[in-house]
Amino acid sequence: MFPSINQIFNGLILGLNLLRRRPLEDNISNMLIKPIGLWHAIYVTSIIQIIAKLTILKAMVLDQLTYRVIISTVPITFAELFIFSFFIYFLLNLINKNSRYFIFIIPFLWLISLQNLLLLFTIILLMVFPSLTLLISLLAIIFSFQILITQFLHARNSLDTTILICIFIVIGNILVGLFVGLIDQTIYNIFNS
Repeated sequence: MFPSINQIFNGLILGLNLLRRRPLEDNISNMLIKPIGLWHAIYVTSIIQIIAKLTILKAMVLDQLTYRVIISTVPITFAELFIFSFFIYFLLNLINKNSRYFIFIIPFLWLISLQNLLLLFTIILLMVFPSLTLLISLLAIIFSFQILITQFLHARNSLDTTILICIFIVIGNILVGLFVGLIDQTIYNIFNS
């Protein structure tokens, strides 16, 4: 049920090849394009995203990570990815592209994993080399935009749909993250007051 090291590397290599504008068809042969492949992508993306979020919180925001922050980050991250996956599923049903769901969502999640690895690497570099903050930040911004463009192009190529739908998918990923974070903060404020 859990992905092997080989499957994780294949997924990350798939994301890198998409960043390098390699056709999806050339890279998909090593991937499981079925429900278990989706679970593998969600699982690995969640783990990488949790580590990246906690590293950011520790390095930039909080002096100490409380148990509440650590414990709440895990279900929030999984919820965010599940909600986004359901969002895509219903969107593809709406536009009659549901047969392309797995071929789209699995590589897209691996691109999110790559984006989170870049974020984690950036935070670590900022902690190790604080004097190079501007240079590291600029490079991270450039790579982040490159990943967003790649996500857009992946949506465009794998779904063969309009530009508006592709933009909606990429922005939908960001909005789902904000929505889940807002719900978490609201629930925390209700129970904390």
